[in-house]
Amino acid sequence: MDQLRSQADAAQAMLEELRAQPRKENLEVATAQVEMAKASLKTASDTLAKQEASYKLDPQSVSKDTLDNAINAEKVARANLEVVNRQYDLTRPAPGCSTFATRRSRPRLSTRRTRLRPPSWRSTPSRRRRTGS
Repeated sequence: MDQLRSQADAAQAMLEELRAQPRKENLEVATAQVEMAKASLKTASDTLAKQEASYKLDPQSVSKDTLDNAINAEKVARANLEVVNRQYDLTRPAPGCSTFATRRSRPRLSTRRTRLRPPSWRSTPSRRRRTGS
């Protein structure tokens, strides 16, 4: 009986979490991370462009190591942007997704709550004894 009650409580908690998703705070953080990653990529791309332009004008002006570091920094920034975009996609609700998940959870929750009742409660309503007056 306690195990079934715990399962019902867990299902209720999951349903409440689904209803609350996505939280405004989570979306704000995910959005800020995307913006920061975009800015980092722009900085890395600009730095690479400057290093490459300088290298084309005079290969002696930029060391091969500095140029390689700029190339790698841009690759890292691009990969980071891809990761935070995926994280943002996971955070924001897909059209109809949260509604579907919430609808799916309702029957499960009601089924588990029904199991909490002793078998005698599921049968026909109890009949009260009539006392003679």
